[in-house]
Amino acid sequence: ALDRVAEAAGADGVGFAGALRAAAAAAFAAGVRGVRGPLSAGEADDAEALRAVDAALREVEALGGLAPSEVVEALSGLEVVLDAGAPRPGAVLVADPLAIRARRFRAVLVGGLQSDELPRPAGAEPFFGEEERREIATASGLRLPRGERARDAERALFYACVSRPTERLVLSWRTSTEEGAPVLPSVFVDEVVRRLGPELWDARRVRLLSEVTWAPDAAPTPAERVRSLAARGPRLPEAPLGPLPAGAAKRLRQRDAISPGALERVGGCPASWLVQDELRPAALEPDAEPLARGSLVHAALERVLAGLGEEARDAGARVAPATLERALALADAALDALAPEHRLAGTAGGQAGALRAIRASVRGCLEQEARSGLPWAAERLEWSFGMAGQPGSAPALELGGGVRVHGRVDRVDRDGASGGALVRDYKTGRAQPSWSARGWEDARRLQVALYLLAVREVLGEAVAGGVYAPVDGVDRPRGLVLDTEPAAAAAAHKALYRDDLADAERLEAALAAAAHTAARLGRALLDGAVAPTPPTCGFAGACRHPGICRSGA
Repeated sequence: ALDRVAEAAGADGVGFAGALRAAAAAAFAAGVRGVRGPLSAGEADDAEALRAVDAALREVEALGGLAPSEVVEALSGLEVVLDAGAPRPGAVLVADPLAIRARRFRAVLVGGLQSDELPRPAGAEPFFGEEERREIATASGLRLPRGERARDAERALFYACVSRPTERLVLSWRTSTEEGAPVLPSVFVDEVVRRLGPELWDARRVRLLSEVTWAPDAAPTPAERVRSLAARGPRLPEAPLGPLPAGAAKRLRQRDAISPGALERVGGCPASWLVQDELRPAALEPDAEPLARGSLVHAALERVLAGLGEEARDAGARVAPATLERALALADAALDALAPEHRLAGTAGGQAGALRAIRASVRGCLEQEARSGLPWAAERLEWSFGMAGQPGSAPALELGGGVRVHGRVDRVDRDGASGGALVRDYKTGRAQPSWSARGWEDARRLQVALYLLAVREVLGEAVAGGVYAPVDGVDRPRGLVLDTEPAAAAAAHKALYRDDLADAERLEAALAAAAHTAARLGRALLDGAVAPTPPTCGFAGACRHPGICRSGA
């Protein structure tokens, strides 16, 4: 046999695998030749090994294209599980009724004995409905069968379950749904009670939907009794989440550079930031559709301004009355090209409706910008800083104490009146009061202020202000802008808010306050200070992640 295998090794992998299968089967047959009766323990192990090797070699033959050496390598890592299906004392088998019809067990627990599960409700008749059946019976006296055969099959399955145990049979069913709606027990339960007597029904154990555990004296197992006593015992307050150890703090994903959004979340609640940005638990729901819509809006506006910039050459991209028609055409083309890449809704109709709404918002945004009269021309689109490994990214913003900030700015405009740079950050949601200059410090708004600091410190340019710009064509931009003559005229025409205009001293004070707050939050983050702060975490002072933070709020 070895000579035949060695000879086959000179051929391809398929022939070699076939020779190995034949040799393995011959070796096993030689070991049990002439033996009658059940296999011994060693022979049973050989049979399991032969079954695994034969299955693996058949897969190799089906694959094809392997060399004999690769076949040997595949077999060298093959694992054989011996005696995997043999019954063991105390083992539990989870199965359906069809899998246990010819087997015996010490105990069997039959679950799900509700009227809508076993027996299952009869389906609709494929040929004649109830009305037609009544007419046939009335006219001819012929009574067509309904679902009796299906009920007989379900009863046979139930009998296969209740006849298998030798010591104990447990029947279980729900009396209500998770929402509290009543559920009736199966008719098979009624048949068991009629056969064995009403005392069986009177002695049943019941646990209500609102009861987390059994009562201690009714607990069916020692483990359930321990759980019951623990649930009724004194409650020990859990220690809330505290500072991270030094080793854990060093492994934070944000340790090299921190985004402004992360700093804002740290300011709201460090523990909430830890969950959202570091632990990142998998969400049960799909990705939020507003995120896809915002991504599409940003990408479309970038294409519009890039196209205007190429046509204007050195003048910069500016949406003005003279360029509005061209901007709208570029917007329509960009949305048509980019929309298939974004999941805006769950259905085709919803996708089309969402695209129409986005198209209207983008057009309104461009029309509003054209009417504003502001001499702002976009010079940089999607400008990034501190983005490690990204080509073209500028260095990070250094705030001192090891705190470095990275980000991506939607637009950096040039103010034609003051000569300074103006940051514009697009927002697709509803306008927030915290976008205004007065709300920056109260609501811990840091994004635009840190972008302005990055433009000044990293690019070395003077700054003229920054705004959060809603993309809806209705709300005006909010933020902090130097009070120049064009800016004041724009405020008079309701393109800006008068309260958002400021002198250079006020602008500098706002940037200094944002730098101080960001440095403090960043340093606390890097030191691992992630204690929960429920009053500023969720809605109305509620903790967003009580199971992790254990703050008690």
